[in-house]
Amino acid sequence: PHRSTTAPALRYVAHLSAPGLDVIGAGEPVLPGISLGHNDRAAFSLTVFAADQEDLQVYRLNPDDPSRYLYRGRWVPFTTVREEVPVAGSTPRQVELTFSRHGPVLKVDAARGLAFGLRTAWSEPGAAPYLTGLDAMTARSFPEFTARVRRWAAPPENLIYADTSGTIGWVPGALVPRRPRHDGLLPVPGDGRYEWDGFHDGAELPKVSNPKSGFIASANEYDMPSGHPVRVGYEWEPSARKERISDVLSGSTRHTTSEMARLQRDQVDEYARRIVAVLRDIPAGDDPDTVAALRHLLAYDGTASADSPGAALFEPWLISHLGPAFLAQFMPAAVAARVPRADARQVIDALERPERWFGTDGVAVRNRLVQQTLRAAYAEVRGKLGADPAAWRWGSLHQALFTNPLGDSVGPFPRGGSVTTVDASTYYRGFYRSQSGAAYRMVLDVGAWDNSTFVSAPGQSGDPASPHYSDLAAAWTSGTQVPLLYSAAAVARNTESIITLVPAASGRG
Repeated sequence: PHRSTTAPALRYVAHLSAPGLDVIGAGEPVLPGISLGHNDRAAFSLTVFAADQEDLQVYRLNPDDPSRYLYRGRWVPFTTVREEVPVAGSTPRQVELTFSRHGPVLKVDAARGLAFGLRTAWSEPGAAPYLTGLDAMTARSFPEFTARVRRWAAPPENLIYADTSGTIGWVPGALVPRRPRHDGLLPVPGDGRYEWDGFHDGAELPKVSNPKSGFIASANEYDMPSGHPVRVGYEWEPSARKERISDVLSGSTRHTTSEMARLQRDQVDEYARRIVAVLRDIPAGDDPDTVAALRHLLAYDGTASADSPGAALFEPWLISHLGPAFLAQFMPAAVAARVPRADARQVIDALERPERWFGTDGVAVRNRLVQQTLRAAYAEVRGKLGADPAAWRWGSLHQALFTNPLGDSVGPFPRGGSVTTVDASTYYRGFYRSQSGAAYRMVLDVGAWDNSTFVSAPGQSGDPASPHYSDLAAAWTSGTQVPLLYSAAAVARNTESIITLVPAASGRG
């Protein structure tokens, strides 16, 4: 699961053992239960399922009384809650929180007489994050697991399953609104015309069990079956990571835990390979920087490893130069500047089929776009990493820092990967520090549970004074994992310390 890289780690690894309960894996410190792990029979994990659970509502304010908004032909009042917020070194501050019938008001535009509010599925009663995981973590068969996660509300997830009988499965869990009059992509008037008609029952969502391929892969791509009647959302991650995982898994019918750990760290970028293939048809021109940049990228094999000289130019070029220039071809500059990154799929299609995107002189437009942006990217990287491109390394620009807002951050560490590699890393244009990634990785050997491994970076402890606060960061960076021991005998052999909690005497006679 990809999350922000923070210190302490966002995941907490625990083994919950009690009468009728023996579950191990990762949850989160603020949430109950285990969301990625296994019991004595079944393993389970998750990735984001991009169901659209939010609507932005636009309210027309009463010009004579802006504390009211129009709803079904009447002016109805907002609800206001007053809170006192303590402020260090100063007096408490009074704040007002405003709510409509749909949820919190995010902004008021008094000049236009409008207010903007947010309606969400995850604020519905009973939609506490990961709450259904308390039931799912004790399931012992796929039908039982499916029945339990059909009640999963938020956050929407692809839930993956495998058990000791050999059964594997996939089932999404999400509270999906019914929108009879709109699709949820744009803001809607909050005057009652665009209400939700309840929610889809979890049983309406699909599931997969024991597919002919022999494996199930999930990597945030659009994975609803073709023609499925429930339209759960429109904004999904590119399928590049799923395709790469499927290619690797299809190459053999037998896999080891170490091979799966390597696959989690796979940094092959198939999108980069397609873009580099297009560069072979682009003239370099007379500019020496463009010539050098093209020569450098044509030698790039598409593996975005931390020690790659090619990735050190390709990634800044794509994210900080080519992508923004591509967007600027089709939208105002002020709008393009606010888009975090161009969709790699659209960029590739434009490079491969320029006439479709740029018109009858599309090839010439594409070539100029590539030449100009390559020249700028080459100058940027040279300014950061020096004049010798053979000495450039992607990990010198792209680094992981596990940040703690109060200090005691861990790192930075050289980081490989890209947005579209299996070992995914998100970063922003011009600032190449990794913002998120799979800080928790786990490989489960179903049935032979003591062979399972994990790594949770930067460490298991939340105490900066503990040696376990950051002792897994180096393992995470190098791609190694540590045992996730389950059996009582294995745990006993490897126990470092035992803490016994004893109730205090009440002091009553």
